[in-house]
Amino acid sequence: MNSSPNLKRHVLERLRGKIMLAILVTFQSAALPATTGWRTERDQITCQINRDVPASDRAEWVTILRDAISTTFHVTLIVPRTVPITARSRLTMVRPGDAGNSALAFKRGRLADGRAVLEFDTPVDLDPTFSFFLDGQQLAIVGDELPALRSRLARCREDQLVGLGVEAASVSDTLQPPVGSVRPWITNDDIPPRPLPKSRRGYMMWKVLPDGRINNCRFVISLDDEKLDRRVCELLTRRGAYQRGARDAAGQPVETWDSRWMIVVY
Repeated sequence: MNSSPNLKRHVLERLRGKIMLAILVTFQSAALPATTGWRTERDQITCQINRDVPASDRAEWVTILRDAISTTFHVTLIVPRTVPITARSRLTMVRPGDAGNSALAFKRGRLADGRAVLEFDTPVDLDPTFSFFLDGQQLAIVGDELPALRSRLARCREDQLVGLGVEAASVSDTLQPPVGSVRPWITNDDIPPRPLPKSRRGYMMWKVLPDGRINNCRFVISLDDEKLDRRVCELLTRRGAYQRGARDAAGQPVETWDSRWMIVVY
């Protein structure tokens, strides 16, 4: 029995769709480098991508971590044995188009095989176009996986921000530093310690208004005392201020968020 023209056309269209889908999947798989061995770990406020220390003697990333609100990234880099590092070594980062370079404070460790481990913070997301120099010598860092890792970290952060009730677009990296620093905003005189005080650690976030003032303070991770949480937020809202609020791409003032770990002896 012969098939009708409509049926043949339907079958051909379905086959054409499957072929195009297969081509698309193949193209996407080829476009994103493999990230075999990398693990994504997250909690309420932190996303971290890490892997076991590679066996090769090359400069490679092993950890990339960031808080949901903060624009700072904490990274760990393995350095080859051939690169000498001393207590006076200087690490700098150069971004294309920048007139100068950024000095990075780092912690130094060493593996059993002699390779060095550097831990440091960067104020911006890692990019394959960035260059890193140790005592003037450029590090040839293996960075093929960075685009895929950045995408994975961004997805993790978006999920965190949803959980915190914050829109990703409202978190800006153009916020100017606080006036002074956060620590003098709250002192021991404000919160006298108890007879047997203990150190309490909590994670707090707050909104920064366009003029630099603070409101909408809250603890994401409590100091284990609701009254203490409220007291700290009251003081921060009353005294806290930034040199200037954030700006959008057009240079217009916008609201944004900031966050800190807070340690209180109480």
